[in-house]
Amino acid sequence: MRQKKYILLGVLLMLLSFLSACREEIEITEVLAFDFSCSNSMDLLSAERYSLDYTGEYYIAFVKPALVPESEAIYCTVNESFVRELEELLRKYEIGKWNGFHKSSKFAMDGDSFQLNIRMQDGDSLEADGYMKRPKNYSSFVTELAALFGKLEGSNVEIREIESFDFYYSNGYAAYSDQVYTLEYVDGGYIAKIKPAFVPEEEELSFPVEESFARELEDLLREYEIGRWHGFQWSDSGVLDGDFFGLSVRMQGDTHIRANGYMAWPRNYGDFSAAVEAQFEKLRE
Repeated sequence: MRQKKYILLGVLLMLLSFLSACREEIEITEVLAFDFSCSNSMDLLSAERYSLDYTGEYYIAFVKPALVPESEAIYCTVNESFVRELEELLRKYEIGKWNGFHKSSKFAMDGDSFQLNIRMQDGDSLEADGYMKRPKNYSSFVTELAALFGKLEGSNVEIREIESFDFYYSNGYAAYSDQVYTLEYVDGGYIAKIKPAFVPEEEELSFPVEESFARELEDLLREYEIGRWHGFQWSDSGVLDGDFFGLSVRMQGDTHIRANGYMAWPRNYGDFSAAVEAQFEKLRE
């Protein structure tokens, strides 16, 4: 009987040790990725989301305040001073102690929820989430976080003369399913290319075009405010074999627009893609 008690005590100690490890405090060092979201109800517009991601060259921030549709969310590049401010905010409210917080109320319906994921340069990561349960300093942290990200303004790259343009999209991962439209300035003239969907790259179509074609494309970039797309990098990891797109524009003065998405699209995407397709497809007539 006594032996069974010792065994039970040992199991309890191991369980306590495991639970303690799960809630191990994480030191806030240099942040590489940050993603915080919360919602006050089941209403999709009530959701807030603030994220930061390091691409290997620069940081991209995503800002979606409450009551703002995701199509009007802000994407922009930020400098390292912004990242340092975020790190200080995380230390101020001891967010490292949130690691392993996973609590929910089984008796509340249509309530508040939050989720936080942080990845540091040293490899450490923090995960926390709650439904009608909040860790210490939650309200103060969220208020200051919203204020910090709220200062950001979306990217708006000035549209200049195009040197190269590459736009592609696909409705799935089937072989050769991507549709590609490119324009490049080569040896004093522009070359437009079309790779239709389900056609291998070696069968793409090539057309010499006048400068007016490039100016018309630049007008589309201005009309649909594509300069605001710069830095858009978003995906829905919950969808398999979905739609994706990519855009890369290089202009005079080494100015760039880069954007890509998987089951996520920036503002005016549908109208812009249709206009680009119409302009390029006229070359085949």
